[in-house]
Amino acid sequence: MSTPNWLSTSQMKKTKLGKMLGHMRVQKGIHLGIMAKDLQLTSSYLSGIELGRIEVTESMIHRIAEYFELDANGTHELMLCAGLNETIDKAS
Repeated sequence: MSTPNWLSTSQMKKTKLGKMLGHMRVQKGIHLGIMAKDLQLTSSYLSGIELGRIEVTESMIHRIAEYFELDANGTHELMLCAGLNETIDKAS
């Protein structure tokens, strides 16, 4: 399947991240508003991340990874989905 020409690479990555976050949140039974409050974000901001409208920083990825208690590999996967590069310490 080819990528629609109106969807940029960064939007595809953000969409991938948003789908992953939404899936993890729903799988754990966490309401968007609760997760937003726990992360000290507005619901609209978190929704924007999940919908691919808001670009995330490395710091935000780490906050989200900590929220879901992800290990280094899970955090790295979030980084890749967001289009961010991160070096993983393979020793940990």
